[in-house]
Amino acid sequence: MINCIIIEDDRLAQESLCNLIKINFSKKLKIVGKAGTVKEGMDIIRQTSPDLLFLDIELPDDNGFSIYDSFPNPQFSVIFTTSSSDYAIPAIKHMAIDYLLKPISLIDLNAALVRFEKRQITPGDSFIN
Repeated sequence: MINCIIIEDDRLAQESLCNLIKINFSKKLKIVGKAGTVKEGMDIIRQTSPDLLFLDIELPDDNGFSIYDSFPNPQFSVIFTTSSSDYAIPAIKHMAIDYLLKPISLIDLNAALVRFEKRQITPGDSFIN
């Protein structure tokens, strides 16, 4: 089971992503926390040690990159989620698995999870049908 956290300040976008995950990927992904700010997100990361973050970039108290930068050797992977394509280059430089534009489609989410899986090489946990 892949433990993930959703860090997203827009409640509607947060719930939409939660529902996509629960309906389509509940056998492989477990949401272990949700946050709406950088501070909350960092607290949950420290408490749960997730495998994967779905991380919004524009958050009320800072930007999502600051979360990633706070962990010099992160043990988690990041899929950035945002409404703007303006941050794509910095996301690539932060070694993001993917960069999903909101509203997030099932096709894009599945493709991002396949990329995550390929980096993890976990036998028996394929998102590829």
